[in-house]
Amino acid sequence: MEETQPILRSTSRRLQGDAFWNVLTLLVLVGILCLGVSFLAIYFQPNMALNPFPPPTLPPTVSVPGVAPTSRIFPATWTPEPTQDLAHATTPEPGSSTSVPEATEVIFPTQPANPQETPASNQPSTFALRAAPSALPSTRTHMAEGCNWLGVAGQVFDLQGMPVPGLLVNLGGTLNGETLSKTSLTGTEPLYGDAGYEIVLAKTPVESIGALWIQLADQANLPISDKIYFDTFADCEHNLVLINFIATR
Repeated sequence: MEETQPILRSTSRRLQGDAFWNVLTLLVLVGILCLGVSFLAIYFQPNMALNPFPPPTLPPTVSVPGVAPTSRIFPATWTPEPTQDLAHATTPEPGSSTSVPEATEVIFPTQPANPQETPASNQPSTFALRAAPSALPSTRTHMAEGCNWLGVAGQVFDLQGMPVPGLLVNLGGTLNGETLSKTSLTGTEPLYGDAGYEIVLAKTPVESIGALWIQLADQANLPISDKIYFDTFADCEHNLVLINFIATR
């Protein structure tokens, strides 16, 4: 009887040890299962609260100007109607003053201030004027600035009358004794249409006669239109000059 007691005690201790390791093994398996379920849940739902490292919140989508604008001041194919007979319009002489008609729109011919200084191009132009430049009040597009603004704007069309974004619009010349050299891009000002552009000239209306020109260029900055000379006016009713182009070939 005394010999069997150590054997029973040894067997009891061994069974207790096996039970401990069995329970520990079960806990490890349960932990692995929970970890796997958590991994799958985070994989399919990365923004759930269980994920300690959720992905960053994406910024809101930025709308690109010129692509399907929700509103515009002028229709896509809008062109100002002439208010006088261009056939009888007089060409302004360099240095002379031009009186502004009382009409809301002013249509004026385009004549270089010094035509003899304009070099002839050996390559035919791809774009030309769609209509004679006109002058309107800038409050149609710049209500906040009121009369404290002077600029030129417009749009460009292809042979089918569709807008042509992505063309360079170069401007040069002098205004109020200051040399100007500016560039815009068609399609960046949807207020004037899907291929609209705009170039700010000054913070106040200034009169000039054939001293400024505007010209289209491709992405390599090679001219694809003639230089279009235009006038500016010193009154608030004609401080927005509109110049539209259309493809010729």
